[in-house]
Amino acid sequence: MKKANKLAVYLTYAGAVPFVFCALFFLFAGQAAAASATMQALMREALSLYGLIIAAFLSGAHWGQHLGRGDQWASYLPIASNINAVLLWSLYLLLPFKALLAAFVVSFSLLLLIDQRLFRDGLITARYFHTRCIVTFVVIAALIIAGLFA
Repeated sequence: MKKANKLAVYLTYAGAVPFVFCALFFLFAGQAAAASATMQALMREALSLYGLIIAAFLSGAHWGQHLGRGDQWASYLPIASNINAVLLWSLYLLLPFKALLAAFVVSFSLLLLIDQRLFRDGLITARYFHTRCIVTFVVIAALIIAGLFA
């Protein structure tokens, strides 16, 4: 595997760390009386903002893939990515924390479905798609844990 490809894989896995950290915080903070309301609120905001950033980042990656394309992806990718980013931003402003986490689960699932189609059409590599599958599973599990224990 090329050095740049390895770096992309490592960075993708590293991007899941804040999700896992927040999930573990909520899992164990629920059992510890020492977790203050201020710390709980800070972690909710941290997870909400990080989820929004990553979803927008992935949407932006899809948007970038449309450049230079002349097929159906040329229209679909920028529209879908903009809808996802703006919708999640709106939901961040409007929804309570647990509902927002559910929206992130749906969004990350849909983003992975887009990657599945891109992989099937030969537009992304098997290694990248495999990494995305694993990391998306970890992130969704962390969001569910955070939502259950926050």
